[in-house]
Amino acid sequence: FEYGGRKILYSGDYSLHETPLTGNCQIPDTDIDILILCGIHAKHPRHSAVSESLKYQKYEMLYYLNSGYNIYCYVPQLSKGVEMLTLLNTQLSEDINIYIDEKIYAVVGGLENLNRQILRKNNYCLSSQTPPSGRHIILSTRRRRSVPVWYKYINGDFSLHDSFDETIDFIKKVNPKMAVIVHSPGFDSPAVETVEQYLMFDAQCRTQFIFPEEQQLYILG
Repeated sequence: FEYGGRKILYSGDYSLHETPLTGNCQIPDTDIDILILCGIHAKHPRHSAVSESLKYQKYEMLYYLNSGYNIYCYVPQLSKGVEMLTLLNTQLSEDINIYIDEKIYAVVGGLENLNRQILRKNNYCLSSQTPPSGRHIILSTRRRRSVPVWYKYINGDFSLHDSFDETIDFIKKVNPKMAVIVHSPGFDSPAVETVEQYLMFDAQCRTQFIFPEEQQLYILG
């Protein structure tokens, strides 16, 4: 939007890449004066891309399934459960049953009512009336301290936010005059490289950075 003669872009929760359920962001075809950027990983170079995290979890599941185990996959958020289900449905054969707890299943049902096809014939709502059978994966929002010996427990947590490298790529593509990095936890330390420190050595980057503290007011001059 434009305000006071400035073109301001607020990124919200964005991503340069697609996931099975979420499309990628669109880079505006205009010069941006001020970018207000969600920088969850702007101070965390160690974080990898979400696509790599999901890929690793998928291969981990396949390894254990091929080794004769079933999978109990804990997902801490309903939206992540839907993302994981969509990924598994596109990557796994239908001879592997997927049992979904009632909370995730309800969200999937709501999306299906909006003409978003997600469920396949090997997807079932987990309940006492449908005990798991055959080679299978259980997707659940319930964290378990232990599982039976014929299961492998997998933490299905992942971030849908861009990684450190992808955050840098996004800033370079937009190339604003100023970037206000919000929602960026982490300690300021000379040992931890931030996106600002990285881009200081990029001759093509014209961006000045502000990392606001929580509850501090800033006037964008």
